[in-house]
Order: sequence, then structure tokens, then C-alpha cells
Amino acid sequence: MGCLVNDRRVCIIGAGYAGLAAARVFSSAEYKVIVYDERKAVGGVWNYDLKEGQVYDNLQTNTPLVVMAFPEYPIVQAADAPSFVRRHHVLGYLQSYAQAFDLTGLVQFGQTVKSIKPESKFDEDTRWLVSKQDRDSGAISTEIFDVVILATGNYSTPYLPSIDLHQFQGAVIHSRDYRRPCDYSEQTVVVLGAGPSALDISVDVASRAKQVYLLSGDHDVTESKIRFPSNVAIVPARISHGLGHAIVATNGAIIEHIDTILLCTGYRYSLPFLCESIISTNGGMRLTPLYKEVVSIRYPQSLFVMGLQRESPMAHHANVQARFILAHLEKKTPRLTMEEMLADEAKEVERRKALGA
Repeated sequence: MGCLVNDRRVCIIGAGYAGLAAARVFSSAEYKVIVYDERKAVGGVWNYDLKEGQVYDNLQTNTPLVVMAFPEYPIVQAADAPSFVRRHHVLGYLQSYAQAFDLTGLVQFGQTVKSIKPESKFDEDTRWLVSKQDRDSGAISTEIFDVVILATGNYSTPYLPSIDLHQFQGAVIHSRDYRRPCDYSEQTVVVLGAGPSALDISVDVASRAKQVYLLSGDHDVTESKIRFPSNVAIVPARISHGLGHAIVATNGAIIEHIDTILLCTGYRYSLPFLCESIISTNGGMRLTPLYKEVVSIRYPQSLFVMGLQRESPMAHHANVQARFILAHLEKKTPRLTMEEMLADEAKEVERRKALGA
């Protein structure tokens, strides 16, 4: 690699899809890149850990592996290879990607970011003070960066619906903490939710549970392509309240002898290391103010967010967003005023409301 074309320091938080894409794009452009990640290896949420993390043992993708690949590092599969693969295949791909582009050496593992503060609160070109704690030693240190890219994703903080379960005497866990069906052997399990995780976990836990009740709310999950085992009963309702080892559903149904309730209710946005006055999480529902869901409108020349989209292939979006941020910093995108960016954001909010998103 030749001489650095600039000495701007870029801090990337997270070494999953978004973080790796940003690391590759910015290191290729010869910026000084440092990546912080809490885990001990690249791969983000695809790292499996029995005690913490977001993936469970038998997780299988619901997106073809070839679609989950970065365009500059395509996946070559045999003709008879399965399109939908287990979690370790995705992790292996991301680790191979990091090795192929010399990204692993840019990552400082086992680092929990504690705070990110602007050096100057009223300067959109401000540098940033990033404080992080080593998970092994507990030591806290602070470094200064010209650019910060938040690539922590949106699958870390569970969304817990407001349900009266104070008198329920069984276990209540979020899908984030679900790991293995053997942990629920011979149990009666209620799964709340109608998204991909609820459907997949219902089938997975049913392999060892005695009985599973899938409470799907207003969604008709029978239209999905999933074949539910005979011990999975679909209840088109939500949970009203719990009492003892029973729950009362919103349609009046009473389900008794419940051992565990699994809340497959999704996640909320969370940036615990950043002041709400810089980027607001709006109660975990939406990050604002952001231009194109990427550029901080308050600090458009130095603070960026990646990976907020949940409905599209992560590799494609991460690649496009990383390139967009680079082009933005190098002044190859239109220069907009704060008012123009806020107006664009408001227009996008209205568009999503019209679509019911």
C-alpha cells in the first residue's frame, strides 16, 4: 500500500456486516481505520455464544446465502448446495471476507464503547472523543477520531411489549436469549410474535417441547411456507395477562400449564454511548435526525450510522452506505443545508407512514 493520502482517523463501532463494509471501503481509500467490537471475533451478531448474543444454535437463514454476499466477494456454491444455510456458514463467510481484505488486523476486539462525545459541540466538523473499556482488564481509554461510523446494527436491545405478566409464575424470556430446544424439553411453551424469529423458533423449540402455542396476533401465519409440527397450535391473538402458570389471550382463550413464554417481539434501536441530543432513539423506535438514515444532520461531516435497514439484504446496503459515506466526506455528493436534510428526512417519514412501515 502506498503513502496515506490523508491522516484522517476513522473509528468504526462494530465488526459485523456494516462495520466490515465500512472498514474495507475506508481502508482501501487509505484512511486510518480502527474498528472496536465487543466480541472476540469478526462477524457481529453471527457469532454464537451460549451465554450472550442474538443467534440460536439451530438458526438457519431465511435469505439465500448468495444474496448475503458482498458484490466484491461473491460466494461460489456447488449446484446442489442449499440456498438457506446455518449460522456458522454466514459467520465463516464474514471471517473469510475480513481475511481476504486484511480487515481483521484493523479490529480491536473485546472493547465496549462507553461514550462518544464531540470535541466541540457546535462544530459540524468536530473531532470525536471515543472512550472504550477492555472487557478483560477493565481498563478504560479514550482516543480522538476525525470520523465516527456507528455500525452496531439493530439487534442488541430487545423490545419488550407492555403485557401484564406480574402474576405469571413461569419463565419469560426474549428471543435474544433463546439458544437450544433441549433447554425446553417436555415443557409447554408460548411463543409470542409473527415475524421470522417467532415462526422459526416455534418450529425449533417444538422438536423438544411437549406443546407449543404460537400467539400470532392479527397475522395469518398459516400463509407462510413453514410446516408447523403437530405439537404447534396457532392462536390468532396476543397475550392479555398472565396468572400463575396460565395466560389469558386477547381473544378470551385461556392457555394453562405454561412453563415458558418466549417473546419474539423484535428489537428497539439503542445507542447507549451517545447523548440523545446528538442522535435521538425516540424510545427505541427510530433514530433522528438522520439524512438518508445515514448522515447525522447535526454533525454531517463527522458522524454516520450504518445498518438500520431490516427489510433488505445487509451486504448490499452496507456496501452502498459505506461508499455513500466516503463520497459524502470527499464532497462528491450534493451539499445540502440542515433545513434541506431535515425536510428530506420528514418526507421519508411520511412515505413510510403511507406504506404502513
